[in-house]
Amino acid sequence: MSTYTTIQGDAWDLIAYRLFGSEKYMKNLIEANWDYSDVLVFSSGTILNIPVLPEEVDETATIWRR
Repeated sequence: MSTYTTIQGDAWDLIAYRLFGSEKYMKNLIEANWDYSDVLVFSSGTILNIPVLPEEVDETATIWRR
C-alpha cells in the first residue's frame, strides 16, 4: 500500500480526485484511513494510506464482455 502526505486544505474528495481521477473513490480512501474519518479538512503533513482500488465491472456490458 502506498501513502500520500496531505497539504494544508486537503479534503477527502480532493485527495480522491487527485489520486484516482474521481471523487467517487473517497469512501475507499476513508475506509483505508479510519483513524482520520472525522477530519474534514487536513493540515499539512498527515500521512494517509492509499488503497488499491477494486477492478470495476461494466454492468451494462454483455455477459461475455465483463
